[in-house]
Amino acid sequence: MTLQRRNQSITNPYQRSRVMTASPEQLILYVYDAAVNALQRQDRIRSLEAVNLLVSSLRYEHRDLAMSFYRLYDSVQRQIMRGNYGLAQTILREMRETWRESMELN
Repeated sequence: MTLQRRNQSITNPYQRSRVMTASPEQLILYVYDAAVNALQRQDRIRSLEAVNLLVSSLRYEHRDLAMSFYRLYDSVQRQIMRGNYGLAQTILREMRETWRESMELN
């Protein structure tokens, strides 16, 4: 599911407004939040959807960086499929925090 299609499925007006006015960087942060929340609930489908959105957001014009993120996301997906929700959650929380910190620097 693309970010645009996901936005169209939001029914809560506050959430819809928050998503529609967010910067691309904020949207990625929201996807990290969604993934972590889904992992807390051990919701395999939603967590995989969120990680797939993160994968689809990669920009390959910065190939080395994108491939590093891709490998991490691939590892997270494998952990989710194995039912290792805690490990997947730990990895994504650290990535989310790093993303948030990089947003503050810009």
